[in-house]
This record gives sequence, C-alpha cells and structure tokens, in this order.
Amino acid sequence: MDVLIFQGSPRAGGNCSILASWVKMTTEEHNKTFRVIYPHDLNIKSCIGCYQCYNTGTCTFDDDMTEIIDIIRHASVLVICSPVYTNSVPGGLKLLIDRCQAYHAELTITGHGGQKKKGLILSVAGRKGSSHFTCVTGVVIAFLGDLGFIPSGEILIDGMDEIQDIRHIPGLFERVRAIVQGCLN
Repeated sequence: MDVLIFQGSPRAGGNCSILASWVKMTTEEHNKTFRVIYPHDLNIKSCIGCYQCYNTGTCTFDDDMTEIIDIIRHASVLVICSPVYTNSVPGGLKLLIDRCQAYHAELTITGHGGQKKKGLILSVAGRKGSSHFTCVTGVVIAFLGDLGFIPSGEILIDGMDEIQDIRHIPGLFERVRAIVQGCLN
C-alpha cells in the first residue's frame, strides 16, 4: 500500500470526498496503490484507557481497528481528509485516532517507532479564519507523529459556508496534486 486516505467526513460526495478523490487520482497517475477508509462506516469501539496495549502491544478490543492498524503498518503515505466539526475532527475519525494508540504502543514496545513515513492534512471549515483549524491540525499532527509519519504538508480551506464546493476554488486541485506528488517522489 502506497497511500492510505482517512476520509473523515460522514458526508458522501462532500468536499472531503472530493479532496480524497483528487488524492486517489494523483496516486493512480503515479501508478501507486491506495485505499480510502471511511471511519464513520466502521465498527470501532471507544478506547477505554486500560493501557493493555502498552503491556501487550495489542488492543483489548477485536473490531475493525485490527484491520485498520494492519493497513497503516504498510502505508507509505497517510492522508487525513477532515472537515472541522466543533473546531476539531468528526467523532468517527476521532474514534479511529484514539484507537490507533494500540499501534503507537506496538511501535513503542518493539522499538520500531522511527520509520518516518509521510503524512498530509487536508481540511475544510465552513467559517473563515485559520484559527478554526487549530484543534484539527493539533490532533492530526500528534496522531501522525505517534504513528511514525512526518507531517509533510497541509491544505486548510476556510470559508466553505460561502463557497460551498471546493471545485470552485481556482488552483486548489493543482495544490492538492502537488502536495501528494511531493510525498510520492
């Protein structure tokens, strides 16, 4: 797996879906493999903070996260597409992020945490202003770091309540393409 995309929005066909499709298109143009994961469609239990993962390297729960963590292990690039929900990431994506603590524990126990792959943040906010992305970028940058991915770029698009459709933003597709290409090279 070359590129793993977490499409964090529960809205099919929305702006995050469009961003994810642009990432897929660019990945295909470079003859690389990809997978898109929709956290809101998965069976993911909430982390209970039991720390079994830091004792054994595995989570106490056996749900869809077992497969997701295996997919993350093999990805070279991790792309997070997320809308801003109440100044943070949507609940489904946050569940996935929290449960990846088991993978961080595995990396810590095995000493394989220094792999340093590449991670991207693509995010949209309805309101204008860069401050609306503060929590999203904070959560995602910490998440990427915990999993051994180097934050390698971000595209943060605000004011979507007025614009509605990101395809109306001149040059945005080219920016997404360029940032993805930078990670693939």
